[in-house]
Amino acid sequence: MSTVESNRALLASGLATRAQGLGELIISNSSAIYENGVFWQTNMSNTQHNLKFAALMATLVRNTTSDARKAAYLRMIVESVERELSVNAIDGIFTGGTTMPPDTAYYQGPWEGAVTLVANDPTATIPLVIDLAWICHQLPAGTISAARRKRWIAACQANCDLLDSWPGEPITSFYINGNYMAQLCSCYALTATVSQPSLAARYWDMYERAYFFMLYPNTVTPGRWINYGLTIDVAGTDYNWDDYEAHLSENHGEVPGPVLNFDWNYSQYTLDILARQIVITRDTRMIRLLNAISNKIAPRIQDETAPTLAWTFNGTGGSRQNNYTNMATAYLPVQSLIREKEFLTTLLTPAKVFSCWDLLIGLDLGPANGQITALGGAAYAMGRMPGGIVAGIANVAVVRYCAEITTVWA
Repeated sequence: MSTVESNRALLASGLATRAQGLGELIISNSSAIYENGVFWQTNMSNTQHNLKFAALMATLVRNTTSDARKAAYLRMIVESVERELSVNAIDGIFTGGTTMPPDTAYYQGPWEGAVTLVANDPTATIPLVIDLAWICHQLPAGTISAARRKRWIAACQANCDLLDSWPGEPITSFYINGNYMAQLCSCYALTATVSQPSLAARYWDMYERAYFFMLYPNTVTPGRWINYGLTIDVAGTDYNWDDYEAHLSENHGEVPGPVLNFDWNYSQYTLDILARQIVITRDTRMIRLLNAISNKIAPRIQDETAPTLAWTFNGTGGSRQNNYTNMATAYLPVQSLIREKEFLTTLLTPAKVFSCWDLLIGLDLGPANGQITALGGAAYAMGRMPGGIVAGIANVAVVRYCAEITTVWA
């Protein structure tokens, strides 16, 4: 067996065990803040995060050896999704004030601290569709009723239809930010994946249009999106962009940076979005983006040899953020498992990937670093967590699933 193959087998086994164990720890630690089908925020005030726990549990269900744990996860998944559908369909609105029937589309409710409902926000809708489609994809046949699965998929489809025909301007041709354009691609692709064949083509078409717009928005709408989309910073020669560097543009935000359309932290988040989609669709175009963007930001990763900030990411000086973040990511493990970079970077060796996963040291100020401390620690006792940490919960599911299917990657 070659070194690449033996490393791949070692990673698959080690990451499967680690992801399953950490996922179960997360659910156990967060059980105290579960109430009436909702994790984290009982008033549903930040809707885009409320299915992250359910998405993780759906993947854990695939592999848990405990019937009791599986039953508990399934109960919480059903309660979470049904609560989310019910609350948002009844209370929500979108631009123009029109409401839609229950179980068809998500709607953004009041934001944190808000008293009244606000117009629907696609940046909340898109992540919810991704999580629900992930849940439908991950739950094995027979774990929920066929009727319920059909209704949940119909909700994903209705949301995609709404996004693609948004009142005033379809989101498929409105450049929000690079990370959201990547999420929109995932929203459409995952919905297509779980849709029945007679409808799947509709959502694959949305995906293709969203993909092209993500890269070349000014081609779709000339003169409006100049300098938006994909920027090739270093053009290489390899077919899978192993030797490229690139980024997707982010709008200028709160922190002025030297490059006003590039953000380090959001580029890392985009990589996790791409990794989540890749393990489902295996779209080689997305693998190329994953490689190129990861090459761009790799110099900012501080591994376990860093004297005080081990396994943190230096995101200072970006167009939108200016801080260090934890390395509770999915993209490095996924890259190592799908072997698209053939271990040409030291960050993808088993020793490095496991080091990041197992690190038990947290920072006194700011985010914790490493997978274990960032996602399985004492933050859950407070019942409220930073958005980046909540988003990281889904990464555990992505890695667990990728480790499960790694034997068929080639």
